[in-house]
Amino acid sequence: MAPTADLDLPLAARTPHHVRIADYLRSLIHDGQHPPSSRVPSEADLCAHFKVSRTTVRHALGELERDGLIIRQQGRGSFVASPKPGQDLGRLTGLAEAMAAQGREISNQVLGLARVSAPAEVARRLQLDVGETVVALRRVRSIDGVAVSHELSYFPVEFAATLEQADLGRRDVYLVLEADGGLVLGHADWRIDAVGADPELAEALDTPVGEALLRVERLAFSRAGRPIDFEYLHYRGEAFQYLLRTERQPGQSRGMPR
Repeated sequence: MAPTADLDLPLAARTPHHVRIADYLRSLIHDGQHPPSSRVPSEADLCAHFKVSRTTVRHALGELERDGLIIRQQGRGSFVASPKPGQDLGRLTGLAEAMAAQGREISNQVLGLARVSAPAEVARRLQLDVGETVVALRRVRSIDGVAVSHELSYFPVEFAATLEQADLGRRDVYLVLEADGGLVLGHADWRIDAVGADPELAEALDTPVGEALLRVERLAFSRAGRPIDFEYLHYRGEAFQYLLRTERQPGQSRGMPR
């Protein structure tokens, strides 16, 4: 498949060749000129068109692969990846709710559900006494058959019977708490950073030890303002993203130095 004429791009003198090639291919993907599953020009075609070495082209394609924009298949070439699944932080929804709206299939592997003594941090977040009984739920969640997240969630013991009787392999916890437990959810506080996968997480998510993971601490509250769910979530960064729209408030810049 030969590159089309629209692959021509002005070359900025100070920008490395692989960056220019990657940026231009990225723009074609974002503009929809290369839709998901379509094949991008071969390494040989790109080398001939841009008059660069194969090493340079591979460097450019490697950047797109790390960004999750293409999938490189041995012996077949490079193909545009499907959009990465994501969850809107502007709404408090369960993962299955969010994925269903995108037409994706989610499945849950329950690794454990037990009544345990609350560790100090869990007790603090749930406003309980250290050692007080809580319910701990550990799951691996997959999207379209790919393991994406490892979740460790803690709940006050009053929700134990509701959770123990529910099919947590198929249902979102939030929907269970609302539909079966009579709870009205209000809001959640989030803390997000990145960590390397330890051996336990690497095995659960089928990823190399040390691979970058998105780490989330989420504390959900009832409509009345009571903390009811504290979670440690770890997501494979290349397989999932969070989305958020923010708005600037009128007059926000007043009083700022000019």
